[in-house]
Amino acid sequence: MMDKVYSRIVANVACLERMVELLDRQHVPTRRRALQVPFVDPADLDQADFEELVKVEDAEAEYRVGQFDNWADQRRKGKKGKGTGPAPKDDSGWRQKCELLQEKLARREAELGQARNDLELLRSDGIGPNDPGNELKQRLLDLTKKNRRFQVTCESQKVRLQQLEAEVKKPKEEARKQAEELVMQRASELMGDGLGNVEDWKKKYLVSSNKLQEVRHEAQELRAQLQKQRKVLLKEVGSEEALQQALAVADDPTANQWKGRAAQISQLQRQLRELREKVAAGGDTGLTAAAVTMVPAAAAAAQPKVPAVSQAADKRREEFERLQEEVEKLRAEQAEAKSKQVALKSRAGLLESQLREMKANSQFLLRKSDDDDALVAAMRRQMGRRAEAGDVEELDEGGAAAAELEGLRQENEELQGQLERQAQIVVQLRQKSLAASCENGSVRLGPKSAESSVSDRQLIDRVRFLEAENQKAGEHVRLLREQLEEGGGGSGSSRPFSAESTLNLKDKLRQLSERLAAAERENKSLRQQPASGGDDSPASRPGSRSSSRGMSGAGPDAEQVLRHNEALKREVVRLRAQLPRPD
Repeated sequence: MMDKVYSRIVANVACLERMVELLDRQHVPTRRRALQVPFVDPADLDQADFEELVKVEDAEAEYRVGQFDNWADQRRKGKKGKGTGPAPKDDSGWRQKCELLQEKLARREAELGQARNDLELLRSDGIGPNDPGNELKQRLLDLTKKNRRFQVTCESQKVRLQQLEAEVKKPKEEARKQAEELVMQRASELMGDGLGNVEDWKKKYLVSSNKLQEVRHEAQELRAQLQKQRKVLLKEVGSEEALQQALAVADDPTANQWKGRAAQISQLQRQLRELREKVAAGGDTGLTAAAVTMVPAAAAAAQPKVPAVSQAADKRREEFERLQEEVEKLRAEQAEAKSKQVALKSRAGLLESQLREMKANSQFLLRKSDDDDALVAAMRRQMGRRAEAGDVEELDEGGAAAAELEGLRQENEELQGQLERQAQIVVQLRQKSLAASCENGSVRLGPKSAESSVSDRQLIDRVRFLEAENQKAGEHVRLLREQLEEGGGGSGSSRPFSAESTLNLKDKLRQLSERLAAAERENKSLRQQPASGGDDSPASRPGSRSSSRGMSGAGPDAEQVLRHNEALKREVVRLRAQLPRPD
């Protein structure tokens, strides 16, 4: 339903717009050309002619109405008209447009009504000579004539303006046409009759370009040859100043400022030839002696004089060659060092991966050893409970219980053996992980350790090693002292150590005490060196990882120190086992 309403509104609006457009046309000559009616000047009309003109106007209005009806019929059949403008988007827009068109149509209808009233007034006859209608008719006729005159004047001026514009545009168009004809003529000459000339010019251009390339190559070769000759002259003459002097007098044959080797040789040969001729002609001994004395002088003058600048240049050249050789050696060493660095990086990565694997294995073995210890302790508690229960008679009576007890004992022994093997494996793994740090720390730094050439990392490794050695030696001394006290103050059933073993133990204690004191002194000196230098190194800090002996310094260094302490404890146990036991 809404679509139908919209379609009707669109049709009505289009019709109203077309009607308004037709009513707005007030150009009389254009309408007369459309009706094919000849134009007549209203100034030359009388009353009868004016009435005829009014009839023509009516016919024109009827023609316009007929045209509008035809257009409205075509619009109803679905054909689109022109000048309708853009369609509104909503109902309010359509309503507003309809209201505007209706107002415009009402104004035009009012104007048409007034025009018709005027025509009726003109057609009606007056009542008498004093009728005001006659005056109105005369006035309307005058105004109409005046309007027609103005329209004719306007049309004539428009036609004149169009003629003037055409006259102004005509020279420009003629000039443009002449320029185009000239361009086309030249192009036709080039493409038609002048085609052979174009080909000739192309050939000439190719020949000239080839010659230009050859000249460029020759100039380049001459430049290279000139550079070579200049280098040869510098080697021959010796310096740049001498070369410039020689070039300055090269074109002057009478110049005596500088002479080349060939000129000197030719001069000496000429003098020698003259002297020989004189000697052969005169035979004068004095002349011969003069010639003899002159020949060494000339020979000495002929010898090239090597200036000090050339000697310095030779020395610099030798030094430059030697430096080039050193640079080549250094480059080779640098390349070799780079390859070694790459190899060391790959090796370090491989060792780190192996270290991680060893840590994981050691942790697994430690957990397993803890589980085995717990199992052995549980079995021991179970055996102790059975022994305290007093079920010995039942065990003797039941062979199965005895067999079970024997099996438990064997299993206990096997577990203990397995535990010992696992402990040995753990010790080996820990010793391997601490090998690098022990090797780095076991190297003595010497009395020049306080110099700037020793790095903080070396001092830290040395301090850690000495701390571990101090702990190991202190533990060893404590165990030996405990053994001595036990041996000296034992019960009557235990026999004291022999004199030889006691002396050996005392010597070992003395040696260990000396080693411990020396290590403490060295450790103290190493700790005081960074503090005295004002260096805030990790070894000089009170909370450093190297000085942490407990579990408070949790981290890689603390774990390493703990593992080192455990290894030292096991070594002390091994040494204690090697000591002679009392009978």
